[in-house]
Amino acid sequence: MGRKQEGNGIRAKLHSAGVQIKVLDQKGVIDLGSIQLWFGLLFGSFGFLYVLWQFFIVETDPMSHFPAHMRAEFQDQKHLYERFGDRQGIARTINIAMVVCDPTKVDAVFSTIKNIVLLSISPVHLLLFTQDEVMKKLIPDVEKFSWSVPGRLQFRFEFAQEEIFGYKESVPCEQQKLMLPSELQNHGLPAILVVGPEFLVTTNTDEIWRDEIIGLGEKQALGLFEDRHQLSTDVLAIDLIRSLTNDLNVTCKKEEPNERGPWHNWKVWKGMRDQKPQLESIQAELQQLRHCNQDIVKRISYEFENGKYGLRKVFNNRVFEALQHAFLKTDKDLSDKAFNDQAWEKLESLEPNNIDRNLLTDLLERIKDGFQTAINTQNEKIKRIEEEANFV
Repeated sequence: MGRKQEGNGIRAKLHSAGVQIKVLDQKGVIDLGSIQLWFGLLFGSFGFLYVLWQFFIVETDPMSHFPAHMRAEFQDQKHLYERFGDRQGIARTINIAMVVCDPTKVDAVFSTIKNIVLLSISPVHLLLFTQDEVMKKLIPDVEKFSWSVPGRLQFRFEFAQEEIFGYKESVPCEQQKLMLPSELQNHGLPAILVVGPEFLVTTNTDEIWRDEIIGLGEKQALGLFEDRHQLSTDVLAIDLIRSLTNDLNVTCKKEEPNERGPWHNWKVWKGMRDQKPQLESIQAELQQLRHCNQDIVKRISYEFENGKYGLRKVFNNRVFEALQHAFLKTDKDLSDKAFNDQAWEKLESLEPNNIDRNLLTDLLERIKDGFQTAINTQNEKIKRIEEEANFV
């Protein structure tokens, strides 16, 4: 009974409201016809948009217009997961980080950036950890260069901090390199190559990514160069997932319990530094890391420093400077005679010997072949995309 009375009351109120609207229309206060017309147009427009959306915009297969190599089919994802596990995505993009806070290194850093991108088959994702003075000098050059290689370079700048462990560094901001797994844990990256301005690729960047990142053993989290008396930070190959999911041994003395802690805790690295106070930072931390965590550390192949796939400055200073100069002066064409001329002109100014000349001759051929491989692959991708676009 109560619900029936409530329903009658609502109908009475609606009837009363209708009567009042008609009275206002008759008095000229409102134009009921215009209001009805506007509501009609509004509903009609929504209806038209709905039909347009259903028949002309919504796709039955939203991925159909993507090139074949960009479609993430379930079977492809399953295959990638079986191959790389939780490192899925590691084979699609080369992630590069550079840490530089020394303004005198700007040209060297820019030269290495161009070298890495121009000789890369896969697209490059570059993270530059630096400070204001270096950033202001680098941004215009890197941005302009990225325009000349569309789709091949994505970059961003991050702020780098000096002496984050609280004691002096041998190179400004070096300690930042050890904390990159912590800094990058929210970027969704599986791994990264930390490259310094004392390293150049001589074939394809994909070679070092494949061998020293994808090729890391099941337990390995860090790859680096080993010199006679110290470890090098010219290149650090870091698996960001494994580095954050495994605790590190800070100490490894047989007569004492091992101190352990997570990679992202700066106190772990400070503890390692305290174990070797006679060494400079970050040499002390890396030496202790290798000494007490041998199963997670790998030596990067010598072929990436002697010129076969890559060249380090310490291997041949004169040839390295010649190539570094040539990359700095070259915009995008490494097969052009001008690139070779720049390298030879610089080398001859450094009073080279025949060993230097022979090495440069060999490396210029390797660089030319690597560049042509990268260009041919890019052209094939473009052709495939155009063919698929025409087919659709």
